[in-house]
Amino acid sequence: MNEAAKTAWRTALATASWSAAVLCRFWMRFALLARLKAPEGWRSPKPRGVEQHLLLLLAVAAVVCFAFFSRQVSAQGAAAPVRFSAVEVFVDSGAQPLAAYQLTFTATSGDVKIVGIEGGEHPAFKEAPHYDPKAIQHERAILAAFNTASADNLPKGRTRVATVHVQITGAVRPVYAVKLEAAANLEGSRVAGQPSFQERNGP
Repeated sequence: MNEAAKTAWRTALATASWSAAVLCRFWMRFALLARLKAPEGWRSPKPRGVEQHLLLLLAVAAVVCFAFFSRQVSAQGAAAPVRFSAVEVFVDSGAQPLAAYQLTFTATSGDVKIVGIEGGEHPAFKEAPHYDPKAIQHERAILAAFNTASADNLPKGRTRVATVHVQITGAVRPVYAVKLEAAANLEGSRVAGQPSFQERNGP
């Protein structure tokens, strides 16, 4: 259940509780008045009949409130479609062989949750990068990987280092950002890499 549906349910429960409290208050007042002795000649309904009518009114009001807010929650849930997409993350190391990198992937807008992370296209980074497992189900992840192979077995230029699978809820188109924290060659020297990304299944 998304945040909008949860909020609607909380509102519905709060409103139903408030309505029940108000109706109970009126029921107690009417029940008390019905039990008071009426003046002579005053025609009033029997106490039991008043209580039964008020209980029936309370039950009908509760059903109406529940049906009304259930329709609102269903409408909000229907207005929040869920889809899945994959975002490919690239690092361009230029003429330098890329042996290590660390970057931050973030969804800066939209209701986005990370549901999976894959490795890259080059054999040196084919395995999934290291990342904090707690990043799953959130909108931000720090990815890192390294390889000690020879320079001939490391990628140069623009290469896909990872693929981030995301779940998108709602109609708002998400916006992503990738920040390269560090990149290095085989000798451990810093490489001025350029990060980029591309949504594979974008609208």
